[in-house]
Amino acid sequence: MIPGPKPVESVRLLATPNPFMGGSTIAFALGHAEDVTLGVYDLTGRLVRSLQRCRLADGAYRFEWNGRDANGRRVPAGV
Repeated sequence: MIPGPKPVESVRLLATPNPFMGGSTIAFALGHAEDVTLGVYDLTGRLVRSLQRCRLADGAYRFEWNGRDANGRRVPAGV
């Protein structure tokens, strides 16, 4: 197994509403520039939708998720 990037332990994600009803806003702040991979996963750990994969500068961020999977299908509440 190839080791992935080390998780950043100082980031707190806030997803609202939770559980979502048709979509959600994911907010977090970074204290310094980081490579970020943001995705929505189901309870089994399967990636439902990738939202962002890039390097972000320090600061506050908000990403919107429309409640759809990678194929554009609506996912049930609670994912």
